[in-house]
Amino acid sequence: MEKKLHSVFEPVQYAFRTFYKHIKILFLYVLLLSVAHIIMSAIVVAIGWPMFFQFKNLMMHQQQENIMGMMPPLNFMKNLALTFYFRLGAIIAILIIYTAWMWAAVCKLALDIHDKGFSSLKNIALSIRAVPKIISTHSILLAILGIPLFLLMNIGLIAGPFRFLTMMLFIFFAALIYFIFLFSSYFFVDKNAGVINALRNSYQLTTSGGGQLCCAMLLVVLVPIPIHFLPLVGKYIGLLLTSLGLVYLYRKFSVNS
Repeated sequence: MEKKLHSVFEPVQYAFRTFYKHIKILFLYVLLLSVAHIIMSAIVVAIGWPMFFQFKNLMMHQQQENIMGMMPPLNFMKNLALTFYFRLGAIIAILIIYTAWMWAAVCKLALDIHDKGFSSLKNIALSIRAVPKIISTHSILLAILGIPLFLLMNIGLIAGPFRFLTMMLFIFFAALIYFIFLFSSYFFVDKNAGVINALRNSYQLTTSGGGQLCCAMLLVVLVPIPIHFLPLVGKYIGLLLTSLGLVYLYRKFSVNS
């Protein structure tokens, strides 16, 4: 397969054309992902709603302390803090795991549609095996980005007169890092690669494509953004279109193609 695009719009055209061609099966999966999102949101609300009353209790005891000089019992404050942080931790964990699984599921669905023209619920469900690797990868990338951010904050550039320029450079650097390693999720789902191998392969794939691949990736990510604003299903249609475009590039420029 020739590792060159006729046009940087080629993957975007492929994504929309493929979505239209397989619209019945893809829209069914979009609905299933939307239902999963509603269930996840309901669980998060069920866990998080009591936190509102915990805040209310905390504010009430604070007012008592201010008015009457009374300190709330230490055990009460400890239990309140523990319960609050436990609930907050549970919400964060659910959101991270769900987001990672959702992206893995969309990647697997796009790969199956590209390679076979169909997918199965079993394959989508089994994509959960890539979740720990996706979370690990994003943790590594956040650590890589956190070091320069920490240094910039400590030398005062972010708060100084050059803060706008510094933040723009940092955002550019962050976007570049994520773009370089964007294909790592496909190596997890497609080849069950390890974290380090997937990051290395993604780097090799992205850099081998040069400016043409980078422009195509940028278009694939940006063009579907307005679709995300459609109610309920827009987010997943947009993500699926992006993933279809990225799969096209992944297969086109993959070293093993």
